[in-house]
Amino acid sequence: MALSTLSSNELIQILIDGGLTMTEGEAQKFRENEVDGETVHLGLTDSMLDHLFKGSRTSFNK
Repeated sequence: MALSTLSSNELIQILIDGGLTMTEGEAQKFRENEVDGETVHLGLTDSMLDHLFKGSRTSFNK
């Protein structure tokens, strides 16, 4: 499946499966802001990421 065709929910699941710790509130922000595979494919900016994760403790598990 191509990145650009992923829905918000599919993208969230792939990120979580890849080790990202994401709260339900953060996942809801992805949905509300329509962050999907196409958005990521076109490029998320630092300010977009800051808006989505402001004040969060989101991190990648190692």
